[in-house]
Amino acid sequence: MTKFINTLAVCFLLISSATFVHGATFKMGTASVDITPATQVALTGQSYLRVSQGVNSPLTANVLALESQLETEGDSVIFVSLDICAVTQVLTDAVREKVTAADSSIDTDKIILSATHAHTAPAFEGPALPKWEGLADYSDVVEFVSSRIAEAVVQAWQNRSPNAEFAWGVDYAGVGFSRREVYRDGTASLYGKTSRDDFDHFENVEDHEVGAIFFRNENKKLCAILVNVACPSQVNEGDKRIDADYWHYVREDLHKKFGDDVVILAQCSAAGDVSPHYQYHYLSQARSRTLRGFLEGKAGEMQEIARKITAAVSSAWEVAEQDWQADVPFQHEYKILKLPMRIVTEAEMKEAQAGLDRFQAELDAHPEKTASEVNYMFFEWYGSIVDRYNEQQANKNPTYKTPVHVLQLGDLAFCTNQFELFTDFGIWMKTHSPAVQTFVIQLAGAGATPSTYLATKRAVEGGGYSAVIGSNVVSPEGGDQLVRETIDTLRAIWK
Repeated sequence: MTKFINTLAVCFLLISSATFVHGATFKMGTASVDITPATQVALTGQSYLRVSQGVNSPLTANVLALESQLETEGDSVIFVSLDICAVTQVLTDAVREKVTAADSSIDTDKIILSATHAHTAPAFEGPALPKWEGLADYSDVVEFVSSRIAEAVVQAWQNRSPNAEFAWGVDYAGVGFSRREVYRDGTASLYGKTSRDDFDHFENVEDHEVGAIFFRNENKKLCAILVNVACPSQVNEGDKRIDADYWHYVREDLHKKFGDDVVILAQCSAAGDVSPHYQYHYLSQARSRTLRGFLEGKAGEMQEIARKITAAVSSAWEVAEQDWQADVPFQHEYKILKLPMRIVTEAEMKEAQAGLDRFQAELDAHPEKTASEVNYMFFEWYGSIVDRYNEQQANKNPTYKTPVHVLQLGDLAFCTNQFELFTDFGIWMKTHSPAVQTFVIQLAGAGATPSTYLATKRAVEGGGYSAVIGSNVVSPEGGDQLVRETIDTLRAIWK
């Protein structure tokens, strides 16, 4: 941690400056729309092609627009929670273009698109898809989803209620569990077997905080609940049905308690090395779900997660409803950071080139198939490694540009990143933040492809998927810089 707290050079481009607004009118608007494609689509999140076979639960875009205004000064943010795997650049650009066309008064740099990381949501880009009847092209999916998101953003912004208020609280729930097992020889594995004789420990800390913020309008009517949990939404990750995963069940439970018209915004905190899957005691957990009368299989697992999150939000509500706020400092900074990339070694490049050759040989053996039908993830995976190595020959110290939002809302802080950020980085942000409560939001903004993981130094040393060269565009040192610059920005705001 000495390295973390040292004062080092900051390398970023400031896009918009923060504004301190106190004694202001606090406005709030909400919207929720269905973004479930009506046609068959390619699903993303696995290394092979999956074409959707129906809908298990609808995908939604949930929007919360906030503005604090005093005379001619003010600041704003528009949170957009999406039941998708990741926010791509093509989706981001399409949303911004459509929002600007519909309402040019909206500052699109203030829009934060974030994903719940569901692995049963449509892909927005990728290799050429097979010409199957009824299978929508990526461009058609982007057009539909971006149009729906833009409509919701404009609706929430234009329907802002003056004299709104918010209240907040925190509780805990065991939702995300470490999925990187470390063995006695120091190697690590994603979803490794804990039953192995040489199993030693789990690599990372688990963050069980459930942060909840409640928003009501000038008529004291509850309109939205923002819920932040450090766990991706991927219980049902390998299914071929479109599915919002456990957040669908969470919304159902919260709607029963707080009302059907309350917009529920889901945010995923730093959780690149955790998942909702239990790594041991599977049978005891299954027994508990059966005794509770939950459904069998994955559906029961999602019901159990919903029970835990709803209980935590309800507990936070008991505290929050005693302290409604509006007249608070509100500041929003949007930056583009330049983080050092992870360097590809010659050995890693040669291994990737061999993988590309094997992949091409498989395509040559099956000329009737497209890359997406063979194993498209590894085509992109190996290709990106080789491309990065070649680019490094001209630039020995490459950097990666990444968007970051940093906000203050009274005693609350928000800080975003575009990665599947390992939990330790999120914990470092929270423990060094000057705020009373800090909300870390990962997968916010267009992510790196084909993999968005940002691993710690100890994870890279242990190896395994999520911490190997193909998994990481940015180096562990880049992760340290991301944390450091985020905290520096928060501290400057609080001063």
